[in-house]
Amino acid sequence: DAVVQEQAAGNGGIIKNGREILLQAFNWESHKHNWWSNLEGRVADIAKSGFTSVWLPPPTQSLSPEGYLPQNLYSLDSCYGSLQQLNSLIQNMNDHNIRAMADVVINHRVGTTKGSTGMYNRYDGIPISWDEHAVTSCSGGKVAILQRLRIKNTKNKKKPPYKHND
Repeated sequence: DAVVQEQAAGNGGIIKNGREILLQAFNWESHKHNWWSNLEGRVADIAKSGFTSVWLPPPTQSLSPEGYLPQNLYSLDSCYGSLQQLNSLIQNMNDHNIRAMADVVINHRVGTTKGSTGMYNRYDGIPISWDEHAVTSCSGGKVAILQRLRIKNTKNKKKPPYKHND
């Protein structure tokens, strides 16, 4: 209703009576193009095109340049640009009444250095008090967990109800 929309707009939300339009403003190659500055130069055109929200790529420092293996969740200097450039972009978006949405990826985390298993699962030199157990087996953490799951699955393995041809 109008009261909820007015409250959301007053809190920085961009609500257009059910006509919100989200722009995914990145792709797999965006980190190669000084992205925060590149986008900032396009904010006026994005607003004129009718977009009300912009989905930004993961802004944290990451092992992968795309941002999907975050290491330091407190550092917003990334392959997309610096924290200062990101702040400038967001301020420009606010000036054009566009809501910024971050792609925050905390479940894919990896460490800053290699641990005892040779995988990036240690968090050295950053203000996060995690140890090697904070990285899941699927993202390069404890190999033993994965091995236990494989052993358990082979013991209980049933023949599939279908024939699979490679």
